[in-house]
Amino acid sequence: MQHESDSLFWKSRNGIGSHMTKDRSNRTAERSHLKRSLQARVLDRQQQRLVRQTGRQAVRAGKLTLSVTGEILELNDELARLLGLDKSSLIGRFFQEFVAPSSKRTLLRHIAECQKSGNIINDELDVANNRGGFSTIDLESVSWSSDQDDLCYILSVVGSEREREGFEQNLQSLKVKEKTAERSKRRDLASLSHELRTPLGAMIGFADLLLSQSSRTADEVDTGLKVIHRNGCKLLSLIEDLIDLAQIETGSVKMEHSDIIVVDEIRTVLAAFEERAKEKNLALHYESLTPLPPKIVTDVDRFRQILTNIVDNAVKFTDHGTVRIQLSLVPKTLEENPGSFLHIDVTDSGRGISSDQFQALFKPFSKGDEVDGYLGGSGLGLTLARRLGEGLGGGVQLLRSEIGVGSTFRITIDPNVEINAISASPGLSVDGDLLDILDSRAVVDADALKGMKVLVVEDGEDNRMIISRLLKKAGALIECVEDGEEAIEKLIGQSYDVILMDIQLPQMDGYMVTSKLRQKGLVTPIIALTAHTLIEDRVKAQRAGFDGFLTKPIEWAKLVNALAQYQHPTPQSPLH
Repeated sequence: MQHESDSLFWKSRNGIGSHMTKDRSNRTAERSHLKRSLQARVLDRQQQRLVRQTGRQAVRAGKLTLSVTGEILELNDELARLLGLDKSSLIGRFFQEFVAPSSKRTLLRHIAECQKSGNIINDELDVANNRGGFSTIDLESVSWSSDQDDLCYILSVVGSEREREGFEQNLQSLKVKEKTAERSKRRDLASLSHELRTPLGAMIGFADLLLSQSSRTADEVDTGLKVIHRNGCKLLSLIEDLIDLAQIETGSVKMEHSDIIVVDEIRTVLAAFEERAKEKNLALHYESLTPLPPKIVTDVDRFRQILTNIVDNAVKFTDHGTVRIQLSLVPKTLEENPGSFLHIDVTDSGRGISSDQFQALFKPFSKGDEVDGYLGGSGLGLTLARRLGEGLGGGVQLLRSEIGVGSTFRITIDPNVEINAISASPGLSVDGDLLDILDSRAVVDADALKGMKVLVVEDGEDNRMIISRLLKKAGALIECVEDGEEAIEKLIGQSYDVILMDIQLPQMDGYMVTSKLRQKGLVTPIIALTAHTLIEDRVKAQRAGFDGFLTKPIEWAKLVNALAQYQHPTPQSPLH
C-alpha cells in the first residue's frame, strides 16, 4: 500500500558528488518510473518474506537509493525518522556514516553483491537510531543500471525497528493465545478422559465383581449386566459424538437426503424417552402450530440425532411438568431465496439457566458448573446439534431460558419443499402406546432365522462368540472362520444362505475377500460387519460386492432383521 508520507524525496544532483553529471535534474519520466517500479518490486518481495516468516502483515518500510559507493541519493520519511534526522540533510551523505562499525563491512559486501549478481540481496545491519543508540534493521536491495548515464544504483527497502517492535508485540500476543488454547485443550482432554473412564470403570467393575463371585444370584447377574449394557451404550454414544464432531471439523460430513414424514420422526424420538419420562412423571407432547407438508426432504439420521440431543437435555434436566415439541413452517425472508424454514421448538419446565451462561452452551465439553450443571454428560450434544443443524440448512439456538421456569431451544432446518405444498397435521400426545417402534433390545422370535445357514467371518474371538449365540437363539445354523483364506476354503463345496463378513481381517481385509468371491462367481448375499462408520466405507463396501452394511457394536434386532431378508433365498451353488 502506498502512503503519501512514503513518497520519495528527489534532490538535484548539483553539488552531490564530482562523479555525477549535471544532467541528473533532467532525467526522463520513464527512468523515474523504472526506478520506482524496481523499488516497489523489492518492497513487495520483503513484505512477502516477512509474511511467510512471521505470519504478520508488514508495516510501512523505509526506502533508500544509494550509489555504488554508498552515497544516499534518495530516501523516504520512514527511514529518516528511524535515523533521527531531517530527510533533506541526509541526501548526499554516505550511508556508512550511520552504520555501526561492526556492520560497515557487511554493508560494503551487500552493495558489491547487489551490483555483481543483479538479484535481491538481504542482510541485517546495526544502524544509529533517533535515541542515540543502534537498532538492527533488515536491508533488502537490488541494483539498477541506467542506459543514459551508465551508472549503477542500489535500490533498498529497510525493515524498521517499529516493524520489529510490532512483530515482537504480535509474537507475544500469539504466545498468549497459544497458551490459552493449550489450557483449553488440556481441559477438553481432561473432560474427555473423565467421560471415557467413568462408564469403563462401571463396566469393568461389575464384570470383575461377577467374575470374582463363586456363586451369583440371578438378581446380581441381572443388575450387573444391565449396568454393563447401560454404560456400554453411553460409551458408544460418546465415541459416535466424537467421530461426528471430528468429521464436521474436517468438512467430511455428507448429508444423505430423502423424503421423511415429520410426524413419524417426532413420534420415534419421543418414544425413545417414554420410559425415562414415566419414571419422572413427565408428560411428552407434540403439536403443530401451522399446517405442515406431508413430507420434507432432509437427512433422516441427522434429523433424529439433532432432535434426540435436544430432547435428551430437556428430559434430563426437567424434574416435573412437561416437555413439549411445537412445529411451525415459516417463510424465508430472503427474496432471492424463496421457500420456508421448519421450526421445531423444544420447551421444558426444567431448571433453566442464567443469561450470562448462554454462550457456553454450544462449546464442546462445556458442562457442569460452567452452565449451572445444565448440560451434564460430555457437553458435546448441543455442539453437535447446532453444527448438524447448520448442515441441514438451519441451526440450533437457545430461544429463551429462565431460572426455575424452563428453557426453549429452537431447531431450524430447510425442509426443501414448496411452502404451498402443505396440509394440516393434527396434534399428538405420546402416552406410551407406541408399540411399532423397533427396540434393539426387543425379544426376537426363537424361530426368526430357523434353518438358515450363516457363515461368520470374524477374527475377534469375543465377537464370534456373541454373534454365534445371538443367531443360534433365533434358530440359525452357524459356522465361524477367522480370516478370508479360511472363508474361501469353507465356501468351496459348501453353500450358505448368507455370509457375515468383518472388514478388518488379517492378511486380506473384508473388501478384498468379498471382491475375490464375486470374481469367482459367488452370488451368496454378503453383509459387512464393521466398526467403520463413514459414508466412504459404505460406498467402498458396495463397490466390493457387499449386499448389506451393519456397524459394530452389533444391535441384536437389526442383525436378525437384516438376515431375515434372506430367509428363503434361491438355493446358492458353492464355489468350485
